[in-house]
Amino acid sequence: MQNYVCKVLSVLVLFAICSMYGCSEKALEIDENNPGLGKLENMATATYSLDKVSATTASFSGNLKMTESDLQYFTRLTILYSDSIDDGFDFETAETASTVMFDSNQGFSIKLNNLKGDTRYKYCVQTECQSGNSYSKVSEFRTKDFDFEQSSPANCHIASEPGIYRFPMVIGNSNESVGVVAAVDVLWESFGSFFIKPEPGDLISKVYYKDRYMYIQLPEPFHTGNAVVTAKDVKGTILWSWHIWMTDTPQEQVYFNDAGIMMDRNLGATSVEPKLGKTEGLYYQWGRKDPFSDREKTTNGFIQTSSSDALTYSIKEPSWWLSNWPPNNDYEGWAKEKTIYDPCPAGWKVPKGGESGIWKQALGDKKIENCEQENGFNFSGLFSSNPLVWYPKGDFLFTRPWWLWGDSDGQGYYWSISSLYHLPNSEKNIDSDCNLATTCYVRCQKE
Repeated sequence: MQNYVCKVLSVLVLFAICSMYGCSEKALEIDENNPGLGKLENMATATYSLDKVSATTASFSGNLKMTESDLQYFTRLTILYSDSIDDGFDFETAETASTVMFDSNQGFSIKLNNLKGDTRYKYCVQTECQSGNSYSKVSEFRTKDFDFEQSSPANCHIASEPGIYRFPMVIGNSNESVGVVAAVDVLWESFGSFFIKPEPGDLISKVYYKDRYMYIQLPEPFHTGNAVVTAKDVKGTILWSWHIWMTDTPQEQVYFNDAGIMMDRNLGATSVEPKLGKTEGLYYQWGRKDPFSDREKTTNGFIQTSSSDALTYSIKEPSWWLSNWPPNNDYEGWAKEKTIYDPCPAGWKVPKGGESGIWKQALGDKKIENCEQENGFNFSGLFSSNPLVWYPKGDFLFTRPWWLWGDSDGQGYYWSISSLYHLPNSEKNIDSDCNLATTCYVRCQKE
């Protein structure tokens, strides 16, 4: 049998850390003391650099420097990495990320995913060929504390890509702390599908808190969906909860007659394309900050409390539908000026209703016609000049006195701060068939 001689990668490896770390470029040599080291005959060289470090990822790139004949003996290039705080580097237990893909210039890239935030990692480069392995000397990097900061307080935070997000644990859109937090948790998660339910970690892989901030880690690959996370006191009582909306960034749509600017989708929707299960979004009882979904069982059920206890119960038990809602006739709930119970993200609020509400003002004297499609309505040319102004049809949750999902009769039901709109019809006042305890859609208006 022909005796292949391993053309081992890299007498000289150039390691350039991003300038943000204040580290200079330095040369690393093959570690000849490592017991896994391959035979060092006719060695080729390569360069690589640590290009970018985020809170959850680290990206490497580089180039091999090998002749075509040498490449036949080369197997793969691997990054071994570990967050162990022990001295030394355990090659057996280290995690790995490898590549065998190289471009025409022998260029390569490797990305480490789902790392821990604000953590020191040790790593080295391993090259494999037919007669053995070689290793660079061990170096290190530290991940960032977080990738995205939601600094403006709100009951809903939008996330559009993987990474670590943090936001202040405050009451609604105020700067008031929720209290002394002893634990945080994911209350529920949903893809928004009848058929596919997320496994733990699919949407949110980790939730934790430091100081006054909650941290949410979204894994790679990124999935669209919705979740509710909670902050609890030492007794396990929920102090406050927040909706995490995982979707591409919602776009603005300018409505006619200076009526205002609306989102291009329902609150909680993960698409604007007219596809069942993606555009409907979530459901809300009027004046409550926390959503429900009929696509998966995110509602524990219904309960009737005394009027004096209803508001407190809505905060401590955000996944329970309250049949005697709202707490009293004086409850502010949602108002012209955004309240602490408004469910919309920062910069957005529940729209104004009544005769001067955004839908009536945008429509003006026009008549609603020729806009109905299979699962909803395209109000392009009626509300806005955008080619797609999509409002899905949808059911609603109500009680008489039991609770059940009602038929929408081919309409969409949308809350405003003062009334319920039945689209595509004109405004109808709230009545006994659709009281304030009913759960319906919300479409947010720009503040």
